[in-house]
Amino acid sequence: MASTGTLLRVEIVKLLRRPMTWILALIYAAILGMLYLTYIVLLASGDIEGMNKQDLKDLIYLPDGLAFGVSLATSVGTMVLIILAAGSFGSEFNWGTIRTMLLMRADRTRLFIAKFSVVLALGLLTIVVGTAGSVAGAVIAGMAGGGGPATSEWLTSAFVQDALLYALRAWVSLAIWALIAASVAILTHSLGVSIGITLAAYLIGDILTSLLAAAGRAGEYASRLFPNTGINALLALNSSDAPTYVTTDYLWIAANLLIYTTLFAALALTRFRTMNIMAATSAG
Repeated sequence: MASTGTLLRVEIVKLLRRPMTWILALIYAAILGMLYLTYIVLLASGDIEGMNKQDLKDLIYLPDGLAFGVSLATSVGTMVLIILAAGSFGSEFNWGTIRTMLLMRADRTRLFIAKFSVVLALGLLTIVVGTAGSVAGAVIAGMAGGGGPATSEWLTSAFVQDALLYALRAWVSLAIWALIAASVAILTHSLGVSIGITLAAYLIGDILTSLLAAAGRAGEYASRLFPNTGINALLALNSSDAPTYVTTDYLWIAANLLIYTTLFAALALTRFRTMNIMAATSAG
């Protein structure tokens, strides 16, 4: 029976050899790069009617620009990781590789842990790269637009601490959405269904919870039944003007995230452990 370490190495090799992994990485880098390039061009250009450059500088320049950059990296990174997580499980049902590994007596729990651990590691890498890229983009924007703060003004221990906390919160949000995508892929044996359902929950869920929260106290409490609300409340702390939460706020946020994490992890692992070995191959 293969060890967890062996399964981890196998999963890393499979993901690195998969073209989709590199395509998603290029898309992620291209989107963030083009956004910051646009901001840099706007700041370096002359006066543009209807645009207040100072507002743009306040948004991008460090240290406050860290929150904006991490927010961009989180939004784009979430969609990228949803596709990657769905593909890590859903594609292999189509290809029959999961069935082959199960026939080779790979422990199902270890296999699931190995596959999802690699997805989590790539999610962490996504946030680290996105955060570092946003800082670099903000520095370049400061040089292009003029009036940017000196490095000594923003590169402080408090800034580094904020960057680590922002990245950690962003990683938690990515991990939950990746778990949902992986769970749906395991339950449906379909890459397309997993991507469709999870992206819909991510994008449309935010709209729905916003509408519920605007419908008074009852709607606000109802919105807390969705994972989007807990995740967004956590990410709201990644802001230069973060909300001031009291103990009860932290409790419901933690409860929301823990319940959905436990629910989808249990669904995915139970289904993965009990499915018929022949069902580990899907035609669609």
